[in-house]
Amino acid sequence: MSKNIVLSGTLEFLSISDVLQLLGTNKCSGVLRIKSRYAEDQGLVYIKDGNPVDAKNHSLKGIEAINSLFGWIEGEFEFAKEPVIKKNTITKNRMEITLDAMKMLDEGLIEKLGPISFAGGATADTDDSNHSIPIVKGPLVDYMYVADEEDYKDGETIVQQGKYG
Repeated sequence: MSKNIVLSGTLEFLSISDVLQLLGTNKCSGVLRIKSRYAEDQGLVYIKDGNPVDAKNHSLKGIEAINSLFGWIEGEFEFAKEPVIKKNTITKNRMEITLDAMKMLDEGLIEKLGPISFAGGATADTDDSNHSIPIVKGPLVDYMYVADEEDYKDGETIVQQGKYG
C-alpha cells in the first residue's frame, strides 16, 4: 500500500455517497480510486478541499462519470491524499451531486454495476441482444407485517369460488 493512501475499504461497507461525505467533512484533497470486478477500468474522482472537481469512468468524464459511479454496488475504493491539479469540470458541491445521483439511481437512470441474481426460476435467454432487467416501481412492502409469504407457479389456482382464499 502506498504511503499516501489514507482511506480504503469496500463499497459493501461504505457507499460512494458515504465516502464523499467523509472526505468532504474533512476537507480532503486527493484522488478517490474505485475498482470493481464488473468494470474494465477503475473510476477516478478528483477531490479538492472536500468537493469533487473532476471524475473519470471509462469514457465518461465530469458529472456524468461521477453519477455513473453511484451505480457501483460492489467493489473497492482507496483515497490517496495528493495535490489535485485538475480543471474544475464539476460545478456542483458533494451534497448536490449525492442527492441528484441518488434520485437518478432510484429512477433507474443510472445503471447498477454488480452481481445479478436470477433467483426465482428465471431462465437465461438465448437472444443476447436484450438482457435488460425490468425496474419495478410501486410501494415498498414492510415485511415486518407479513405473516407468511407464499410462492405460486404460473397457472396454479390460488383462489377458487366457494372456497377460502
